[in-house]
Amino acid sequence: MSRTVYINGEFVPESEAKISIMDRGYLFADGVYEVSAVINGKMIDNEGHLRRLERSLGELDLRSPLSNHEIEGVQNELIERNGLKEGIIYLQITRGVAERDFLWPEDISPTLTMFTQAKNLLQSPLATKGLPSLRSQTSAGKGATLSRSPCFRRPWQNTPPEKQALTTHGWWTMATLQKEHRRTHLS
Repeated sequence: MSRTVYINGEFVPESEAKISIMDRGYLFADGVYEVSAVINGKMIDNEGHLRRLERSLGELDLRSPLSNHEIEGVQNELIERNGLKEGIIYLQITRGVAERDFLWPEDISPTLTMFTQAKNLLQSPLATKGLPSLRSQTSAGKGATLSRSPCFRRPWQNTPPEKQALTTHGWWTMATLQKEHRRTHLS
């Protein structure tokens, strides 16, 4: 079965998905992406990801072609079309297609792509062993701040409840995953 993806308002088979080589996301990394976990066919903490998407787009003065509500509708449709039970849903918004130049036209239309990926999240090595990482922050004036965390991310199964909110890794929201795991496996 071919995976269905979403590109600029259309659901298409992955094998037919095409993005212009002149897309600024490809040429300049001029875009924003978000990844949300999916457990039991439901997105985990997606509202937080959509708020961060909105904030990041604002920092780049990049507009979204859809509202957050519409994006969530497309995400849910992709989950359903692909029969995703556990994995991720990836979305990326780029400034769009234009001739390669540092300046872009005022009337440029953003590119929106989304896809799902089946992935074992609850029993993955990341969930069971954790992930070491470093923290550093850089900011260029009014630009975006990039950060990586210095702490060792402990497995959510072994994390005391009072510290669960502190043990996140990007799209991986450990406290929410533990709550969902308990709800589905211990009920």
